[in-house]
Amino acid sequence: MGNISTAGITAQSILQIRSAQSTMNDLSNQLATGKKSIDYADYTFTETRNLINFSTTIDKSNSYLNVINTVQPRLKVYASSLSKLNEMADKALPLINTTQGYNAATNLALGEQIKTYLSDAGYYLNQKVGDRFIFSGTGARYTTAPVVDPTTLPVPPAVTDITAVSSPVLPTYDTGAPGSNALAYAKDTANIDTNYNITYGVSSNETGIQNLVLGLRWAYAATQDPANYNAYMETARGLLESAKPQLRDLQANVAANQNRLTDVKSTHTNLITDLSNQADAIQGADSATVAAQITFMQSRLEASYTVTGRIAQLSITKYL
Repeated sequence: MGNISTAGITAQSILQIRSAQSTMNDLSNQLATGKKSIDYADYTFTETRNLINFSTTIDKSNSYLNVINTVQPRLKVYASSLSKLNEMADKALPLINTTQGYNAATNLALGEQIKTYLSDAGYYLNQKVGDRFIFSGTGARYTTAPVVDPTTLPVPPAVTDITAVSSPVLPTYDTGAPGSNALAYAKDTANIDTNYNITYGVSSNETGIQNLVLGLRWAYAATQDPANYNAYMETARGLLESAKPQLRDLQANVAANQNRLTDVKSTHTNLITDLSNQADAIQGADSATVAAQITFMQSRLEASYTVTGRIAQLSITKYL
């Protein structure tokens, strides 16, 4: 009878120790993670449903943020490059307007200045962000610089190069010219929220950019041909005057897309913060409370170890 009682007490003590150890493990995980549970087992049905919904929504918002964070650097370079191109038109047009006829004394400097503008235009249109030439259009053109060095093009331009071409025909300065390629005119799009897509790409073959390059080419040709100076400069003047408002429109579109991305990014960031806070309110474990519980459980475990050890040492004789 005594033997059975001793065994029963020992078994009961061992079960209590195991239960306390399990509780200690849970409390240690809570202290380490700051959460009541590392899975959904310890939450109510409503809490579990909310946590799953929060997690799904946060994952979606993070995926949209990844897209936005990819597009924003491209828009920044678009904005910078278009600003430089517009500035170029602003500076070139007064040079042409203030020049009255061919003047050998000033012609050399004017020609070099316009040639510099042409070279700079090629530089800004061949900007690369990551692994992509952002003015190239879409598809396979991403990997190829879209524009040849405009200073290497024929002087004067062909007599047909007095107006911008349209898709799919490639302008003379395009690296794929002569020929046609609709992808060279295509614009990138991005999905930045549920049912919210933006078209944000800028092609090197935009009408305003074509007019700028053509205007500069005809202006440079004028500096190389006294006999046709006035005619070529008049062609250049018309092209550059057309280019200015067209370039400003491109700038405005880029700025509008930048603002859209900023607003949507803020919405996603705020949503993630709000849902994370709600999830923390459900899952959060107070560290001070958990630490106190751990201390209490350690005391219970130590007491249980002591009692179990003493019982195990009792002989049948001593127990009887």
